[in-house]
This record gives sequence, C-alpha cells and structure tokens, in this order.
Amino acid sequence: MFLSVRSGYVGAKVNMINKAIEDLVTSGEIMKCVFKLEKKESDMNSISQEMLMLREINKIDLIVNLLVPEEPENRRLIQQKVFTAIKKRKNSQLYFNFIIISFTDFQISSLPEDLLLDEEETNFLMPAIISRLNIDKPLIRRREAAWVIAKYFKSPRYIQTIIECLSDESDDEVKNSIIDYAYTCPSEVLYDILMKADSKTVDNVVSYKKILLKFVENEDEKIRFFALDSLAKLPSEEIISILFKWLPIEKNKKVTEKIITYIGDLESSEVTPYLINLLIDERQYVRVFALSALEKNRSFMDKDTIKLFNLTKKVSKKKSLGIREKIFLRRLLKKNPIMKDVIHNLRKYAKKKR
Repeated sequence: MFLSVRSGYVGAKVNMINKAIEDLVTSGEIMKCVFKLEKKESDMNSISQEMLMLREINKIDLIVNLLVPEEPENRRLIQQKVFTAIKKRKNSQLYFNFIIISFTDFQISSLPEDLLLDEEETNFLMPAIISRLNIDKPLIRRREAAWVIAKYFKSPRYIQTIIECLSDESDDEVKNSIIDYAYTCPSEVLYDILMKADSKTVDNVVSYKKILLKFVENEDEKIRFFALDSLAKLPSEEIISILFKWLPIEKNKKVTEKIITYIGDLESSEVTPYLINLLIDERQYVRVFALSALEKNRSFMDKDTIKLFNLTKKVSKKKSLGIREKIFLRRLLKKNPIMKDVIHNLRKYAKKKR
C-alpha cells in the first residue's frame, strides 16, 4: 500500500515537472536569459541577478518547489524519472539541467559525460555552473563547479567572470581548477582581462608560474614583458632553466635584457653557470648583458667559478684554451658536474674560434 502511494506521489510530481519544462521550452525564457548574458560583459553579479529573475518565472519556481523540499533520496528518484521521461527531448533536458544546477544541490559531475563534452550544450549550461562559484555557495559545490569548468568548458566567453572569482576564493582546490581553465584560454584574452582586473585577482593569477611561462612564449612583446616582471616575484630553479632555454630563440633585444637582468638580480650561486654560458653567445648584446649580471653575482662565486668566469671572458675574445686551462676544466668537471654544459659549450666555442 505504502509503495503504491509513494509511486503515485512521485509520478504526479514527475508529470507536473515534465509539463512545466515543456511550457518553458515553448516560451524560450531560459534561452533568452542565456543569450542576454552572452551578449554583454557578464560578471558574477549579472549572473546572480539573472538567476534571481529566472526564479520569478512561475514554471521555474514550480519545479524548484516540487524538488527542493523533498528528502535527498526522494528528490534523486524524482529527478531520475524526469530525466527518463525527457530522454529524447534535447531542449527539455537542457532546460531541466539548467534549473536543477541553478536552484538545487544537484551534483553537476553526475551529468552524462557526452552532454558535458558537447560544446554547444556546455556553453548553454555555463551561466548556471558559474553561479555555483559564488563564494556564498557551499565549498563542495564550488569545487565541483570549478572542476567541471576546467575539464569541459573550452570557450573563453566567461573567463573574466571565472577569473574574478579568485579574488574572494580561499580554497586551493577551487583556485587550481580555475587556473587550469585559464591556462587553456588564449594568452591574449587572459592578458587583456588581467590588465582590467583588481590587484588581488592579478596577484592570484600570476602566483601560478605555469600561466606566466605560457605568457613568456607569446609573440606579443608586452605580454612577455608582463610575464617577466611577474616572474621576478617567483624565483625558482625551474623558472631559471626554462627562461634560459627560451633565450636562444628570443629575438627582441629588450626582452632578452629583461630575462638576463631578472636572472642576475637573483644574486645566487645557482645562476652563475647559466650566466657564464651566455658569455660565449654569438650575440654581442647578450654577452654584454651577461657580463653585467655576473658582476652582480661575483661575491657568490668560489675560486673555481671565478676562474671559469675569467676563462670564459678570455675565450669570448677569440682566445684559445691552453694546456693548463684544459686541465683546469677537466678537474672542475669532476669536482662540479653542474658545470657540465658550461664547460662543454666553452670547449666547443674555443675550437670553433681557432
């Protein structure tokens, strides 16, 4: 008897929701909301306001009121039966997903992956998903929304709104997902947004070196300059290594100077092998910049490093290596393997200039 009553109760709710969805599809009111957000620079406040306006639509309010008061198990059952009823109606599915993402605690990650992989459908649902990044939402929902955005959202359409969420967000998991999404967006788009963003948002983004290293490889000089200025706040061996790999193909003299100056300003024994290696670069201005940077770091050099420094300067002036100098290089290589690349390049350069 109880099961029969419950089945009838659930069935009645499913029918009411199904009918309300069809009315919404016919009216196109949710579609109008999404189009409005797409046509303007939408921030979180705009999205939140549109969500509130949607809730005022009778059919949407009806669906929410039919679902939210239910116990979680009953609500999941009703939702599942609704999904089954509208299985072959694409627009109905999209509308229902939009509503339960916007106004219930529905788990976005439980959506079928083929739906999330459909760019058109994901774009339609994105305002609803982004609304869950609002700092007022439960942490578990913010994490889930950020994860879905990073994994499935390919368009930079709402990147400004998503990036701005970093200002108030303190959870590393949410922030990492947002940065993962930002990394997939064109550097030019992200750079333009950072130029307009508040300082807290900018600091949050540039604290992730993978974004800056992507900027360093951009063709636009101003983007590379911005990246180098920001990298100066994040000294690390990994960044130094990557920048010096980039130097040989960097054609802009000012950017080259910026990179070498940045490395030199670290004033550390770790940077001297990289800088010494530049003393035999084919480009004269690179050798000049490197020499200046090395002078700043002389106090961090031991006797062998100073000797190598002076020897490299000598070879850069088209001098050859003598027997004592060759013996010194062999001894230094055994003693200090980190100098392997520098010594190899020095020997190679000395032979070439003979």
